[in-house]
Amino acid sequence: MPNILLEGGYISLEMLCKNLSISYATGKNWVKLGKLIPECTKEGIPFFSEDYLNELKKYDCVFHYYDMKEYNENKN
Repeated sequence: MPNILLEGGYISLEMLCKNLSISYATGKNWVKLGKLIPECTKEGIPFFSEDYLNELKKYDCVFHYYDMKEYNENKN
């Protein structure tokens, strides 16, 4: 589980999980389910913007699947 911060403010899945107080395994499953959508990947590691993390925290979407799904759909 790489604890990485990429240039440009992107954080790894592990860092995102720590900030959201969820397990890494849960985070991986949520990426697979589309509940968390990475901005980019590098060497197979999903990365997320700090803005994405802040929005998730702001709306507490992690605990509300349908709210998160709607947020991700409206993000684009």
